[in-house]
Amino acid sequence: MKNFLLMILLFVSFLSCGQAKPTLTLLKGMKKVYVTEMTGEVPGQDAIHMTLEQQYEVVDETPDGYVLDIQVNSLKKDDKNPPGMSFSTAMNIMEGKHCQYEMDKEGKVLRSLSIDEVKEQYRENYLSFHEFSPHETDTIATKMVEEMKEQDLESLKNAISPLALNGKDITDGKEEEFCEANGFKMKRKFRIKTNGSIQSKSTINMKAEDIKELYLQMFKKLGLGVTDDARKNIDEMVKNFNMDYSEEATYTFLPDGWVKTIDCVITKKDTQSAPVTLTYEVHIK
Repeated sequence: MKNFLLMILLFVSFLSCGQAKPTLTLLKGMKKVYVTEMTGEVPGQDAIHMTLEQQYEVVDETPDGYVLDIQVNSLKKDDKNPPGMSFSTAMNIMEGKHCQYEMDKEGKVLRSLSIDEVKEQYRENYLSFHEFSPHETDTIATKMVEEMKEQDLESLKNAISPLALNGKDITDGKEEEFCEANGFKMKRKFRIKTNGSIQSKSTINMKAEDIKELYLQMFKKLGLGVTDDARKNIDEMVKNFNMDYSEEATYTFLPDGWVKTIDCVITKKDTQSAPVTLTYEVHIK
């Protein structure tokens, strides 16, 4: 009872004075299961629905924090069309796989520890469809997984994730800049509500030069050269490109500091494709 009251007091205290610092109660053996319902909508097309279930387990305690294991229990696509090759490949790569992360004592994710299994699955399920030599396959798989590793870590720390706010000093109304998983600088503002929830709104505007830089960085990370013809093709693809992207999310919390729910709406509008609206609803099972 005393521990429960202490958790409540800590939770209330971090929401006072327009400031917050979400901090988890962490114990070895603790498990949480999160279900994410995702809906994608494009005008004139049927909506696409996906459901992702993940288990978060604190598997070890270290001198400076804890080791968290995240397992994808299931990934399902529920719409009128059968899963395509890309989605089936993603399911084969993700389902049942474990990724482990080192966290500090407040639950802030510090680094990725291992995604070797993902590397092997990526090699088997994606690169097998392309005509690469064994050496090229291994080199590309290694580089792609390192890139995935960096993006995955940034997503956990900055994107819509039950771990994104852990150990973060949040000030009501203050705007900050951060780099999302692909390296783009976004602006984000937080609002701390009286009911204990935290709202965030992130925005970015991207132009042709930003997209061109993305392509060039991708080629560079894969160790691929960029010819003059390739540069011309990229210039032509991104000509007059402009994109506006916004992400609005509301987080609610359990008494132990873990996220209870996340409701998020993402909108993307650009000059080369139809507008897209993505809705995420995350809840603890």
